[in-house]
Amino acid sequence: MEMRKERGKILLFQARKELSLDNLGQQGWKEAMTLPLPRNPSRELLEKARADVIQYLDYYSEKIANDRMEYDDTQFELQGLIEKVAGRLWEITLALYTVVNQESDGAG
Repeated sequence: MEMRKERGKILLFQARKELSLDNLGQQGWKEAMTLPLPRNPSRELLEKARADVIQYLDYYSEKIANDRMEYDDTQFELQGLIEKVAGRLWEITLALYTVVNQESDGAG
């Protein structure tokens, strides 16, 4: 826990939890979907996170299809799921693009 003093007040800040290889997959895909990426993620972390996010989509899309909900509810829930997953995959893809380019710049 971090302490800062501001105008006579002491403020406590909890350390920001980030996605890491140590916590990835501890609760299935939850970490890959919810924890922020670190500043300089490794290629391995990003590839594993991407696989977990795709597993999340696969599991929930199958669950939604088998839950026998009304069509409108199913469509709404699946649309929200796809938007959430697409956003996270885009975030991971941009970070992976950066890592791959840095690796190729370092090799050349």
